[in-house]
Amino acid sequence: MFFSVQGILLYQGLKLKKTKFQSIIVIIVTLFFIVYVPFLTIKDKGFYAGAMSFFAADSFYYLNVADKFSKTNTYTSDSSHLTNGFHPLWQYFLANSFKYLHSQESQIKFAFLISLLCIVIGFCIISYVLFKITGNIGLSVLGSVPGFYYLIFSFVDQKYYSPWSYINSMETPFTIIMFSLLLLYFIRKNDVFDSFNSKMKLIFLSFCLTLLTLARLDDIFIFIPFFIFIYIQTGKISEFIRNALIASIIPILLIGAYLIFNLSYSGMLIPVSGAYKSGFSLINFAHFINVFFPIGIINPEKFYIWINWSGSAHRVLQVFILFLTSIGFLLTIWKKYDLKIKELPVVIQIFCFFGLYLIGKSLYNILFVNIWFQSFWYFPIGIIWINIIITYYLSKKVPGKPIINFLLIVIVLVISNKFANNQGSSFDLRYQNKWFQQNQYAAVWEKRKILQDSVNIYFEGKGLIEIDDGIIAYSFYQSVFNGLGICIDKEAFDSLKKSQPLEIAYQRGYKLIASSYYIILPDSILENSTSINEFLKKGYFKSEKINWNFSLLFHDKETNFNLIKIEKKLIDN
Repeated sequence: MFFSVQGILLYQGLKLKKTKFQSIIVIIVTLFFIVYVPFLTIKDKGFYAGAMSFFAADSFYYLNVADKFSKTNTYTSDSSHLTNGFHPLWQYFLANSFKYLHSQESQIKFAFLISLLCIVIGFCIISYVLFKITGNIGLSVLGSVPGFYYLIFSFVDQKYYSPWSYINSMETPFTIIMFSLLLLYFIRKNDVFDSFNSKMKLIFLSFCLTLLTLARLDDIFIFIPFFIFIYIQTGKISEFIRNALIASIIPILLIGAYLIFNLSYSGMLIPVSGAYKSGFSLINFAHFINVFFPIGIINPEKFYIWINWSGSAHRVLQVFILFLTSIGFLLTIWKKYDLKIKELPVVIQIFCFFGLYLIGKSLYNILFVNIWFQSFWYFPIGIIWINIIITYYLSKKVPGKPIINFLLIVIVLVISNKFANNQGSSFDLRYQNKWFQQNQYAAVWEKRKILQDSVNIYFEGKGLIEIDDGIIAYSFYQSVFNGLGICIDKEAFDSLKKSQPLEIAYQRGYKLIASSYYIILPDSILENSTSINEFLKKGYFKSEKINWNFSLLFHDKETNFNLIKIEKKLIDN
């Protein structure tokens, strides 16, 4: 009897050691693949061009405001007017860090390495959680790197929705690391409701969710499942009200303090970028239909049409798939378990918690945020949520045999090399008779001193009106007004609402438009610049109420940098 008990204990100990060793393997393999792609890209392109090839376009808003803060100690985009056009946590962190980084080279290096570190930690935790709930090494790695959502939808756009795309120098790395820690916290409890059964646990969890919200403000929908779970845990209205009030203290204090601070220095309660993007957007349903019935794709030779479809399709699929999947999953669980959520396995409880959050967030974006204002960094939690669900249910069908684990990891290796090759190559796309490199903004930054000298030849007035995503404001030393309206002050925002973005800039002394990516001039315009006036009035500036004269001063072929002078017409024709 003694020997049999000793044998059982020995067997359990060996099994535990084996499981622990396997989980370490999962973490190490995940870490390797996350770092492998940036390493290959940087080796091929050099550090700065390689690092910036991972940066999202909007990351330069953050870099610019942080750089200006290090010099002026104020949140400004143009060195003169105050702005709140950003999500706070990442911006505050960068701004205060940049005080100690006195060159743009060190700033870019810092932003990239912090992003990479957060993504490494976040996805190592996610792969560990996947192994904990599946026990399958290969699926745990593949489910986190690159993830099943990427495997299914990468044909739409190969650059987005993998862990590597989230090394983007935006708020996303902070969101992912906080989400992964929250996931680990829940899974180690073995019962999500264990996190709701005391006042101290409620306060701790509300603090974590508040940080997640301050990382990206539209993640405030995470409080929907939070309060629903509080109600389920208590089961009584009086007790729910008491616990909900306790759980609301930290969110009200911290988010309230942020909003008051916003109002005090910028004159706007919510970020100007959010206010600019908000509004009822029925057009999103037309975009949804166009994904499946793309009437515009007629001539295969016009490859730029595919880019237009791809650009809207990856956004549409992201938000609608998350909305429909979360609803479908919760209805399935409701039907199967008759709403007895407290009796569910912890994994299903976690799926339900984040599913409720995704219904709220995705529905808000479908109804109130134009598809073209959304991008791949809007729903990292949702994409990972889908990856975890698919991995969990696949693990019930796919055995964790060594040969299968090996084959799955080989698949990850192949995908990693393919992704790195796309990042490292020129990967030119034909678009309206112009050739562009994949990373347009890195080219502008690397050539900034030469472009600056060319601008100085024609420079007049106060500064430049940028029709880009912050790269010109970050790269050039002149004052730069953001013509897209994402990172501006309250007065400029009020002018923008009247469809007069150029008017307020012109009044402030800005007489030159600079753009590298958004204003694309056909060869006919470059050969005969006098026709630029009609081209811009019918195109990019068609909503302008004032009659402007546009004249092309300078064009750089390598970066597609355009410098355009604007003047008011004294007499309208």
